[in-house]
Amino acid sequence: SKLNCFFRWLILKGYIKQNPFEGIKYPRVIYGKRKFLPKRSLEKIISAVVSQSGSNLLKRKRDLAIINVLLYTGVRKGELLGIKIQDVDLESKTMHVHWETSKSKKDRDVPINKGLAIVLKDYLECRKNYPIKYTTPYLFVSIVRDAAMTTHGLKHLVEDIKIKSGVKFHLHRFRHTYAVNLISSGCDLAKTKQLLGHNDVRMTMTYLRSLPTSMMRNDVENLSLDSMLDYAE
Repeated sequence: SKLNCFFRWLILKGYIKQNPFEGIKYPRVIYGKRKFLPKRSLEKIISAVVSQSGSNLLKRKRDLAIINVLLYTGVRKGELLGIKIQDVDLESKTMHVHWETSKSKKDRDVPINKGLAIVLKDYLECRKNYPIKYTTPYLFVSIVRDAAMTTHGLKHLVEDIKIKSGVKFHLHRFRHTYAVNLISSGCDLAKTKQLLGHNDVRMTMTYLRSLPTSMMRNDVENLSLDSMLDYAE
């Protein structure tokens, strides 16, 4: 779609005479595969993080905090690595996401629930008492030096957890999981859009293509002849 639009612009400006995509049918995309992580997979992932053998205490607490931030805030990978300590307010239970790291190029504040607040506080206490006296402003740090966690370090962490948990996943699936469970808990689409930091509600809806039937069971059960809308024909 993006290339087709670009080629139409090239024709309009006189750079080319013919759109190479003209006459080509759009591919038929199948959205059958669920992208959110089920509860049993999440339990395996968290168990693998908590029971890491041979790792020090800070690494376990950091990795657990990372998984919980992904699961309970729905932040993207770049947003996760860009979070600074000053962005986390455990008193007001909010986390600030800067526009520089956001795909939507907008600042937003994401609420932190009680469970995540406890995990983050535990990690920050352990980090403060670690032999390395961290001066980096970033929330998630390297275990071997005074520096922020890198993209490579995060990738290595994910690969390690995949092996130990037996769950095949990528970080963006946590974002899908966050969105689906928000809707399941009763959060409306407008609020979900704001929490995810989307510019367009249509983007939010793409996260909800594979909602399980069980989520809609009560809505269907509530339908009856008495509840049907009525109007004068």
